[in-house]
Amino acid sequence: MTVDEIVKLALGLVLAISILGIAIQLMRLLGTFNGMLQDVRYLGYEVAGVIKKLTEDYEKLRSSIDSINSSISDIDSGFLKPVTRLTRTIGALADVASEKLLGKTRSS
Repeated sequence: MTVDEIVKLALGLVLAISILGIAIQLMRLLGTFNGMLQDVRYLGYEVAGVIKKLTEDYEKLRSSIDSINSSISDIDSGFLKPVTRLTRTIGALADVASEKLLGKTRSS
């Protein structure tokens, strides 16, 4: 073996070791990237859970507001309208009574 052949063997060996080192670093980088993707996936699931809970709370709040609104509407139609009619009737009777009283006092 000549010196040139020994240098070529050493150069080939160093090149193979450097390619192996690059491959190991790429595997470590891909492992780190995989861990980051798993963390992002976990966060995605957690955010989806929070959004689901917020949606459920919104639906509960909306149904509560709808029931309060319907209760107020029932009070309006079930209580206020008859009271308004009653006061109008009483007002009309009071007008008729005052006209009769005024009419009698004027004629006397």
